[in-house]
Amino acid sequence: MRWLVRCAEAAGDLLRGAGFGYCLWSSSVGGMGMTRINIFRSLENNVTAVLPIAREYCCAEIDGEGCRRINNFSDSNAALHTAISALETACKNEGATDSRLAEIKAATRKLRDSIASLRELCSELPDAASTWRHLLPELAAAGFHAVAPFMRGYAPTAVPRDGNYSVGALVADAVALHEVMGGDEQAVLIGSDWGAETAYGAAAFAPGRWRRLVALGVPPFALDSVLFCDYRQLRRFFYLFFFRDPAAQAEAVVAADGMAFVDHLWRDWSPGYDAAGHLAEVKECLRDPANLSAAIGYYRAPAGPSGTGGAGRYAAEDRAALLPAGQPTLYLHGSADGCIGVELVAAAEQHLSAGSRMVIVPDAGHFLHLERPGEVNRLILGWVAW
Repeated sequence: MRWLVRCAEAAGDLLRGAGFGYCLWSSSVGGMGMTRINIFRSLENNVTAVLPIAREYCCAEIDGEGCRRINNFSDSNAALHTAISALETACKNEGATDSRLAEIKAATRKLRDSIASLRELCSELPDAASTWRHLLPELAAAGFHAVAPFMRGYAPTAVPRDGNYSVGALVADAVALHEVMGGDEQAVLIGSDWGAETAYGAAAFAPGRWRRLVALGVPPFALDSVLFCDYRQLRRFFYLFFFRDPAAQAEAVVAADGMAFVDHLWRDWSPGYDAAGHLAEVKECLRDPANLSAAIGYYRAPAGPSGTGGAGRYAAEDRAALLPAGQPTLYLHGSADGCIGVELVAAAEQHLSAGSRMVIVPDAGHFLHLERPGEVNRLILGWVAW
């Protein structure tokens, strides 16, 4: 296997040179890793590492340019295909047997084929891309190419130079990621919380890019009038007003005592769920003050067409975020959600497109994909494979 490691190192260098940045990534012939992406192939009852492609997270960097460039590479798929070809050549030069070369080429052929089957997953504050750790491998096993980006401002993704965190900017990022990953009209967009709002807006803005949606934890925009007229829900939404108050010193409060504020939010939103291990990763994304300020900036960005991006760069995306998505949508909400009361989303399905479905997941809070991964994965896989 030593020759294979040397080949993988070369491929990793090539990919990083192409500007591949920060996402969790999973393919139909592989699994998701936190420090490298490994493509596996089962050989007789053994699982052999055939193609470790990159030592870093693999995807286009989402920065102030909205993921529209990859260090002068206009097409990330071209860079990835180049890396795969280089790896096959390196394996041959390192003395791989003909039978092993045939196995490697079969694996890389599956990898090339998987690139077109895009499943894009977005998350929210206070969370990180690793929130999809349970779903990514399941999507991969079902034959999909799944990408979970660290959304703008969340380390290791760059803090955007334009400082724009409007929903319109997030929509632009999702569309740009679909573009650079070579997605087609069969792609599916999956989002939780801010990721759900992003999914609704991106689907409305660029309907030809996504076939189906999955939204978790936040209902369509049309229900905002219900949420913001309910006294108990306004109490749950205290953090919205806190983050927007210029006198509140939100960054200092959230950062204090090892980001205990984030721990409290998770306990409130997902009662009884032990998130300690995952929250260590979330806090690492927000450790730098610039990243923490960026994450809070999502809540400070004015909403709607009059928002930060509404009058300028992301005007069209901001307007689309207020429109209903036309694609069939699976909406999932936890019965014990402490962020948005389940009683307030009863009418959510009425505001989804024809052919949509709403499911209340029992005994689950706001982060239901982590709390009840088996049930949530089953629902999502059944939906996206339709």
